[in-house]
This record gives sequence, C-alpha cells and structure tokens, in this order.
Amino acid sequence: MTGVLAVDLGKTGCRAALWTGAGRFDAEGPGTAGLAALNGAVTAERAILAVARKVLQRAGLTCVATVAVGAAGALSAPAAAQELAERLLVALPAMRLAITSDAVTAHVGALAGQPGVVLAVGTGAVAVGVGGDGGFTRVDGCGPLLGDDGSGAWLGFAGLRSVLRGEDGRGPPTSLREAALARFGAVADLPAAIGGDANPARQAACFAGDVVCAAASGDAVARDLLARLQRTNCPSGTSFATKREHRFSKAAAAPPWRLAAARRNHRG
Repeated sequence: MTGVLAVDLGKTGCRAALWTGAGRFDAEGPGTAGLAALNGAVTAERAILAVARKVLQRAGLTCVATVAVGAAGALSAPAAAQELAERLLVALPAMRLAITSDAVTAHVGALAGQPGVVLAVGTGAVAVGVGGDGGFTRVDGCGPLLGDDGSGAWLGFAGLRSVLRGEDGRGPPTSLREAALARFGAVADLPAAIGGDANPARQAACFAGDVVCAAASGDAVARDLLARLQRTNCPSGTSFATKREHRFSKAAAAPPWRLAAARRNHRG
C-alpha cells in the first residue's frame, strides 16, 4: 500500500496533495469555520473528503498508507480533532491518520521542526513557536469572535463595520460603501449576508482586499484601518516574546505535532 495524502484545512480554503510513485496530485476546495465552531468536525470532514476523493480518483488509487491533516481550530478543540480523525478513518481508505493544527503544519513547513517563530496571517491569525529546549507556545489563533487580531477576517469585519457606521451617521462616509454594495448587495442586508453565512469569517475576509484597494485609492477610513491592522499585528510578536520567556523557561509543553490520531486494524 503506497501513497501519502496531506490536507491543509483553513477557514477560506482546503487543499489536498497526494504523493505516490507516479507523482503528485493536487485538489482545492472551500474551507470551513474551524474545528472549534459548532459541528466543526462534521463540516471539516465534508470539506476534506471533497478534495481527498478528487486526488484519489486522479491518481487511480483505492487506498493510501497515511493521511496527515492540518486543520484550523485544532489547538482550541482537540476533542473535535479526535472526532475528525475517527470520522475520516471510516470515510477514507487509509491505514493511519494524524491531525494537528494548521498553525503547527505552517511552522513545520517553514522551519522543519527547528526552533523559531512563525506568524501565520490569513483568514485567521496566530503566532506559534518552538524554543531551543523544544518547548511550544502560541499567541492568539482564538477564532474571529474572540481573537484572530490583524487577520483577513478582522480587516474585513472592520471595513464592514465602517460601512454601517457611515450609513447611519456614527462614522464618516467611506468609498467602502460602494465596494460592499458590489460584493454583498444592499447595505441594510449586510448583517444577514454575513451573519447568516455558514462561515462568516470567510465572507468577511473576502472584503479585506476591498479595504486594501480603497486605502490605495486614498480613502481615509480604509487607510486608518490598515494603520490599525499594523498596530494590531505587531503586538503578536511582542506578546509572543513575553510569553516565550515565561513558558519556555518553565518546562513548556512539547509541540503538538499530532493532536489526534486513528489507525485501522489490519490482519495480514
């Protein structure tokens, strides 16, 4: 049995790569709200199966030896990560399966497990690091409701709030209003368009690019939001350094290279 399937599940996209003796096969699909969200393991399973089945079909394989998944929210919801591992082992033709956080896999991809810090900013935002003594720590990565400061979702939400504030007089007018109209429809419908979506963070993050474009065109509100973004992201490094001194010097936990795992029983 050959083949290794790796999956990166974020809040905007889900990517799969399958390595076999015949080469590499790739597929992409939409992400999910994260394992810490309501029914996180169920929605994650659907997203992963959608891309996994594509690459298996393209490769002409009926089974693989190993599946490795980096999933958003796994650090905050290890029980959901284990549930996902068990679900995938039933649904996928794999002998063994391991799941960790996409923040951890980002660190592994960048530094190959060596000491250092990675600040990963996409739809969400998190800083993770491994010390010289092997200790692990993180800053933020708490999701769009309680954290992910300076992320794409953070900027998108801030831009949409500015549109609503300008609309009812709580804030200055902004060209972001036209961008919101083009992307989501009537301003009055924004709460339903964002809040009623299964993945509000992904919807908001889509608007982050509109904020950047408006700032480049000279919109004062958008430029202020980008300045706030910079001030928000910078403390992640400072907070990480402070936390590192506290935790790495006090027998910090080992890096969570694998948060959940499942293995199929096999009789030869």
